Amino acid sequence: MLDSSAGFYIEGSIWHLRVVGSAGDAVLDSDLKDDHVSLQIAPGRYRLESYERQCDGNCGILSPPSDDCTSSVTAQARATVTVRVTLTPGKGCTMRIRE
Repeated sequence: MLDSSAGFYIEGSIWHLRVVGSAGDAVLDSDLKDDHVSLQIAPGRYRLESYERQCDGNCGILSPPSDDCTSSVTAQARATVTVRVTLTPGKGCTMRIRE
């Protein structure tokens, strides 16, 4: 879940999320149009990578990635893990994991 309560970019932005397994395989590597995403993943350790690409005039032209943050999470069998990515435009992001 993306939390943008600290503000938005005036011209908008595109959120990118990447979820990488311990073997280096990306189970998700996508620009996201919504502020929520749900995945069903196998148990194991994952690296989470998030960044924003600010719209430059419109979202057809994007600035380089910014406001990035990373974290790791361990997914247990039949468990739900919630990750809140809090974006602070121009200052980066943080991840809060609730297992």
